This record gives sequence, structure tokens and C-alpha cells, in this order.
Amino acid sequence: MALRPADVGSREPRSPRPDGQAVDGLPGGDPMKSPQKMRLAVISVGAMIMSMFVLMAMAMAHMHSSIGRLQQALEARGAAADAQTAWVERRLRSKVNASAESGLEHESAQARRLIYTVGSSNTGCFLLDTSGSQAIDVSTAGCNGFNCPACFITEPSLTAALTLQISSCSTHRWGIGSSATSRSGVWEYTFINRHAGSDLFRVTDGTDTWTIPPQSHVVAYCSDDSDKLMFPTTSYPTLAVSGALSTSGGLTVGGGITLSSGDFDASGSTGAFTTSSGTV
Repeated sequence: MALRPADVGSREPRSPRPDGQAVDGLPGGDPMKSPQKMRLAVISVGAMIMSMFVLMAMAMAHMHSSIGRLQQALEARGAAADAQTAWVERRLRSKVNASAESGLEHESAQARRLIYTVGSSNTGCFLLDTSGSQAIDVSTAGCNGFNCPACFITEPSLTAALTLQISSCSTHRWGIGSSATSRSGVWEYTFINRHAGSDLFRVTDGTDTWTIPPQSHVVAYCSDDSDKLMFPTTSYPTLAVSGALSTSGGLTVGGGITLSSGDFDASGSTGAFTTSSGTV
């Protein structure tokens, strides 16, 4: 007997059995409720999670390695920069020290040349005129357009008396050429009289005057707090003369004069011998 269309599909589905099979023997129910399939699904998900963790760990390791290399590069670059900075600082200090010491080296070399260098510039001893009055302001380029040295010398022969006046010695300019570098501290001057005839060479600072005997010299000092030339002392607590005593000027004695031997000869003098008791 043929089925009618109304009978097709109108059957109610059979309820599955507890073992997952339909009551009519056909497959049915939720396939994920199978224990084996559940285990396979859990294993697959766990493997995916583990793979993700492994990939993340590899990425983190690579990132740490890159950061380490970057830090090393920065440290190396910083060390190179520090080394270059230290080199520049050493070079600058070297140039500053060389500049500060150049004047001292020049003066030291000049001092070594004093025994043979005589001229009209600022090296060695400055050669003076043969007579008259010569005023030199050592705080300027007063030696023929150059800074003055610390030594002044006469010609071997003077035609007449020569008086040298040194002014502004407290701010003596020094250095090669005409640089405007003023000294500080105490400055030593040497004055040399090469003339052999008589006492024709005198040196003054405008207040005190020193006469330099023939073929001799005198050393004077000047400090940066005064323009006064400090000549050798003429005051002695005691003076013992083993030979003859000759003076071309006055002789002032604060204590007694003891003549242990020899004669007291004043025959060449036309002056008077005067004491507080009178004149002899």
C-alpha cells in the first residue's frame, strides 16, 4: 500500500536511549557527550594554550635580548662620549696652562740670556742712551715700542752723566712684544754700568736715587703695591773693614768708630771735623 504524502515526515522522532542510540537503531544525541571526544578536545585546547605560552616566552626572550643589546650600545656610546669629553677637557687645560706659563718661560729664557743679549728691544738688557736723563714708564711699551725687560745697561763709554728714571714699576708690563699683561708680586731689576771712567750712571724711581760705580751693577726690587725701587741697604748694625775705607760721599756712624791700627788720614779733605763740642 502506498503512503500518502500526509504520512511522510509526520512521524514523531524517537527518543534516544541512554547509550546514545535512537530507539529505532539510528545514531542520535550530542556527539560532544562522548568521553573520548571530550578528552581530544581538552588536549587540543591545552596544546594551543601551551603553543601560545611558548610563543610569548620566545617573544619576551627576544625582546629582553634586544633591550640588552640596546643598553650595551648606549653604554658604549656614553663611554666614548665621556672619553671624548675628558680628552677635550685635558686639551683645554693644557692650552690654558701653556698660555699662563708662556710668560714665565719667556722670562726664564730672558734671564738666561742676560749675560750676552744687549739691544733695544725687550729681550736681554735694554741699551740706554749715552748721556742725559732717560725716563721709562715700564707699565707701557716704553722700550722702543716693546714691553721693557728687567735689565738696563749703559754703553761702554758715556759722554756725560746719565740718569735713568723708572716709573710705574708696580704695574710693569711683561711678555714678548707689547702684550698688556701686568705682573704681580715682586719684580727684580738689574742696572749695569759698563763705563770705566767715573760715577756717571744714576738710577731713580723719582724719590730715591742710587749711584752705580764704574763697571759695576746694582739689583733693586719693586713690589706690586708700590712704585718704589728697593735698593740694597746702606745701614749695617756693624761694619768691619780690614783694608782702607774710602767714601766719595758722607759717612754717618750711629755708634763709635774704633781704629785698631793704621792712620786716620783726612789730609785730602778741605772740610772741617766737627763734633758737638765744636769744630777742630
